[in-house]
Amino acid sequence: MPWKIDYHLKVPISTDLEINAGSGAISLSGVEGAITLTAPQTDASLSLIGGMFTGTVALGKVNVSIPLRSWRGSGVDIQLAAGDLSVELPAGFSGDIDAVILRTGKITNTFPGLEAREKPGITDRTVRARAGAGGATLKFTVGDGTISIKKKIEE
Repeated sequence: MPWKIDYHLKVPISTDLEINAGSGAISLSGVEGAITLTAPQTDASLSLIGGMFTGTVALGKVNVSIPLRSWRGSGVDIQLAAGDLSVELPAGFSGDIDAVILRTGKITNTFPGLEAREKPGITDRTVRARAGAGGATLKFTVGDGTISIKKKIEE
């Protein structure tokens, strides 16, 4: 018989979390702390506001939204073996962005105001850039797939 387990958890805003998921969708928002996410296959929707976020996903689609104009904390490190990673940054965002495609794929950058901070700068496979005044480092790594960096659409 097929079965399914859904968890909906509400935690205080300042909470450390470790999420070890199986196959399935993950949605995380409004939590600031030391957060670790590990999933073999997922479609993840992450609205991150601060702290230290580390994510490792083998296969899937990861949508990252940063709603605030600066990151409060150590930074972000997301690694995706195969799939698509989308990063939405608000207008006026300040931070350092490191993005790399390891094997096959492409980075598309439509976020205005990213300036190269070290070589190789901004290419279709590597981004080493600064937005605004800089700040915490947001690091994104994809083995095979795409990374899309774009401006968050105001709601």
